[in-house]
Amino acid sequence: MKMNFGKYAGQPVANMRTTYLFWLISNDNIRYKQWPTVEAALRVLRERFGNLDAIVAELQTKEPPPQYWKAKKQIAERKAEKLRKLEVERSEKAMMQAIESARRRSEWARAVAAEEQARQQQHRQRVEAIRAEIAQRYDVSDLL
Repeated sequence: MKMNFGKYAGQPVANMRTTYLFWLISNDNIRYKQWPTVEAALRVLRERFGNLDAIVAELQTKEPPPQYWKAKKQIAERKAEKLRKLEVERSEKAMMQAIESARRRSEWARAVAAEEQARQQQHRQRVEAIRAEIAQRYDVSDLL
């Protein structure tokens, strides 16, 4: 019988890996919807179990499982690391906002100081202009 769905659609059930057949027969939804395919998988597994050495050789793994098969501790560590990075990003953002705010206040203070200096300069110029006018009108240049 050939698979009529999924990744191996159109391929004979007898050519499937044993681990895939185990997964196939353990999936409740597939057992409910695809019983003839599950039945064929069970027949293939029965034949394979007749030759135990072949099935042991197929199921024995010599490589570690993929990274996504992590233990709960590793998952918790990854989440804690993500949380730590998020906290660092938030604190850096808050620090940058504080720096920007201080820069704006500093710019504002410089602008206010510059305005004050400009006003004082204008005041000095007006005073000098008045003194010059008085000296010219009343000829009191030697008193000033």
